[in-house]
Amino acid sequence: MATEMSAAERLAAMNDVQAVRFFEHWGAGLVDGRVTDLGTIVAGVPDELRAAPGFDDVTDISAKERLDPETSAKVARAVLVPLADDPQVGPTIAAALETFKDDRLLVDVILAMGLVASVLLIVSTTEFDGKIGPVTFHKGKADPDTIKAVVGAVFGVVRQ
Repeated sequence: MATEMSAAERLAAMNDVQAVRFFEHWGAGLVDGRVTDLGTIVAGVPDELRAAPGFDDVTDISAKERLDPETSAKVARAVLVPLADDPQVGPTIAAALETFKDDRLLVDVILAMGLVASVLLIVSTTEFDGKIGPVTFHKGKADPDTIKAVVGAVFGVVRQ
Protein backbone atom coordinates (compact mmCIF):
# COMPACT_ATOMS: atom_id res chain seq x y z
CA MET A 1 0.00 0.00 0.00
CA ALA A 2 1.50 3.35 -1.06
CA THR A 3 1.55 6.17 1.43
CA GLU A 4 0.46 9.58 0.32
CA MET A 5 3.13 12.29 0.35
CA SER A 6 2.61 15.34 2.54
CA ALA A 7 2.50 18.81 1.02
CA ALA A 8 6.02 19.49 2.34
CA GLU A 9 7.30 16.27 0.76
CA ARG A 10 5.64 17.09 -2.54
CA LEU A 11 7.24 20.56 -2.49
CA ALA A 12 10.65 19.10 -1.64
CA ALA A 13 10.37 16.73 -4.61
CA MET A 14 9.82 19.61 -7.05
CA ASN A 15 12.69 20.94 -9.11
CA ASP A 16 13.31 24.71 -9.11
CA VAL A 17 11.15 25.36 -12.18
CA GLN A 18 8.24 23.43 -10.70
CA ALA A 19 8.63 25.23 -7.34
CA VAL A 20 8.42 28.63 -9.02
CA ARG A 21 5.47 27.61 -11.16
CA PHE A 22 3.70 26.15 -8.15
CA PHE A 23 4.33 29.35 -6.15
CA GLU A 24 2.75 31.34 -8.99
CA HIS A 25 -0.23 28.96 -9.08
CA TRP A 26 -0.73 29.04 -5.29
CA GLY A 27 0.00 32.76 -4.94
CA ALA A 28 -2.31 33.75 -7.77
CA GLY A 29 -4.97 31.53 -6.22
CA LEU A 30 -4.60 33.33 -2.89
CA VAL A 31 -4.67 36.78 -4.45
CA ASP A 32 -7.42 36.13 -7.00
CA GLY A 33 -9.46 33.90 -4.71
CA ARG A 34 -9.47 36.15 -1.67
CA VAL A 35 -12.96 36.99 -0.53
CA THR A 36 -11.78 39.41 2.15
CA ASP A 37 -10.91 42.88 0.79
CA LEU A 38 -7.27 43.97 0.69
CA GLY A 39 -7.75 46.80 3.20
CA THR A 40 -9.04 44.33 5.80
CA ILE A 41 -6.15 41.99 5.04
CA VAL A 42 -3.56 44.74 5.53
CA ALA A 43 -5.30 45.94 8.71
CA GLY A 44 -5.31 42.35 10.00
CA VAL A 45 -1.53 42.04 10.07
CA PRO A 46 -0.64 41.81 13.78
CA ASP A 47 1.62 44.52 15.22
CA GLU A 48 4.22 41.92 16.21
CA LEU A 49 4.61 40.99 12.54
CA ARG A 50 4.65 44.60 11.37
CA ALA A 51 7.58 45.12 13.75
CA ALA A 52 9.54 42.15 12.35
CA PRO A 53 12.75 43.07 10.51
CA GLY A 54 12.07 43.33 6.78
CA PHE A 55 8.28 43.53 7.04
CA ASP A 56 8.19 47.20 6.03
CA ASP A 57 9.85 46.10 2.81
CA VAL A 58 6.76 44.03 1.96
CA THR A 59 4.66 47.11 1.26
CA ASP A 60 7.53 48.90 -0.51
CA ILE A 61 8.16 46.27 -3.18
CA SER A 62 7.70 47.32 -6.77
CA ALA A 63 5.10 45.20 -8.53
CA LYS A 64 7.18 45.41 -11.71
CA GLU A 65 10.38 44.08 -10.16
CA ARG A 66 11.09 40.52 -11.26
CA LEU A 67 13.56 38.12 -9.78
CA ASP A 68 16.04 36.08 -11.80
CA PRO A 69 15.31 32.33 -12.06
CA GLU A 70 17.71 31.22 -9.29
CA THR A 71 16.44 33.83 -6.83
CA SER A 72 12.85 33.05 -7.82
CA ALA A 73 13.33 29.40 -6.85
CA LYS A 74 14.93 30.34 -3.52
CA VAL A 75 12.11 32.77 -2.69
CA ALA A 76 9.43 30.26 -3.69
CA ARG A 77 10.94 27.63 -1.40
CA ALA A 78 11.55 30.15 1.42
CA VAL A 79 7.81 30.88 1.45
CA LEU A 80 6.31 27.48 0.64
CA VAL A 81 8.34 25.04 2.72
CA PRO A 82 7.75 26.54 6.19
CA LEU A 83 4.13 27.42 5.41
CA ALA A 84 3.31 23.89 4.21
CA ASP A 85 3.37 22.73 7.84
CA ASP A 86 1.51 25.75 9.27
CA PRO A 87 -1.96 24.56 10.36
CA GLN A 88 -3.64 27.73 9.09
CA VAL A 89 -1.81 28.24 5.78
CA GLY A 90 -0.82 24.65 4.94
CA PRO A 91 -4.32 23.66 3.79
CA THR A 92 -4.22 26.39 1.13
CA ILE A 93 -0.97 24.89 -0.20
CA ALA A 94 -2.46 21.38 -0.12
CA ALA A 95 -5.54 22.64 -2.01
CA ALA A 96 -3.36 24.30 -4.65
CA LEU A 97 -1.28 21.12 -5.05
CA GLU A 98 -4.47 19.28 -5.99
CA THR A 99 -5.14 21.67 -8.88
CA PHE A 100 -1.52 22.27 -9.98
CA LYS A 101 -0.59 21.03 -13.43
CA ASP A 102 3.00 21.48 -14.53
CA ASP A 103 2.45 21.19 -18.25
CA ARG A 104 3.90 24.46 -19.55
CA LEU A 105 7.07 24.67 -21.59
CA LEU A 106 10.30 25.65 -19.83
CA VAL A 107 9.84 29.41 -20.10
CA ASP A 108 9.00 32.28 -17.74
CA VAL A 109 10.28 30.83 -14.48
CA ILE A 110 10.73 34.15 -12.71
CA LEU A 111 8.62 35.63 -9.95
CA ALA A 112 7.24 39.14 -9.78
CA MET A 113 8.01 40.66 -6.39
CA GLY A 114 4.53 42.19 -6.37
CA LEU A 115 3.05 38.69 -6.21
CA VAL A 116 5.49 37.72 -3.44
CA ALA A 117 4.55 40.85 -1.46
CA SER A 118 0.82 40.18 -1.90
CA VAL A 119 1.24 36.60 -0.71
CA LEU A 120 3.25 37.71 2.32
CA LEU A 121 0.55 40.23 3.28
CA ILE A 122 -2.19 37.65 2.87
CA VAL A 123 -0.50 34.92 4.91
CA SER A 124 0.55 37.45 7.57
CA THR A 125 -2.96 38.71 8.24
CA THR A 126 -4.84 37.42 11.24
CA GLU A 127 -7.73 35.98 9.23
CA PHE A 128 -9.12 35.95 5.73
CA ASP A 129 -11.41 33.91 3.52
CA GLY A 130 -10.64 32.70 0.03
CA LYS A 131 -10.98 30.07 -2.64
CA ILE A 132 -8.38 28.17 -4.69
CA GLY A 133 -10.00 26.32 -7.55
CA PRO A 134 -12.98 24.45 -6.12
CA VAL A 135 -11.68 24.62 -2.53
CA THR A 136 -12.91 27.40 -0.22
CA PHE A 137 -11.04 28.09 2.99
CA HIS A 138 -10.84 30.28 6.06
CA LYS A 139 -7.31 31.09 7.17
CA GLY A 140 -7.05 31.75 10.85
CA LYS A 141 -4.11 33.28 12.69
CA ALA A 142 -0.86 31.84 11.39
CA ASP A 143 2.04 31.20 13.72
CA PRO A 144 3.83 34.59 14.05
CA ASP A 145 7.24 32.95 14.42
CA THR A 146 6.73 31.06 11.17
CA ILE A 147 5.67 34.24 9.36
CA LYS A 148 8.65 36.18 10.77
CA ALA A 149 10.96 33.41 9.60
CA VAL A 150 9.39 33.42 6.12
CA VAL A 151 9.60 37.23 5.77
CA GLY A 152 13.20 37.19 7.01
CA ALA A 153 14.15 34.39 4.63
CA VAL A 154 12.54 36.07 1.63
CA PHE A 155 14.29 39.36 2.17
CA GLY A 156 17.53 37.59 3.03
CA VAL A 157 17.43 35.88 -0.38
CA VAL A 158 16.38 39.03 -2.26
CA ARG A 159 19.13 41.17 -0.70
CA GLN A 160 21.93 38.70 -1.61
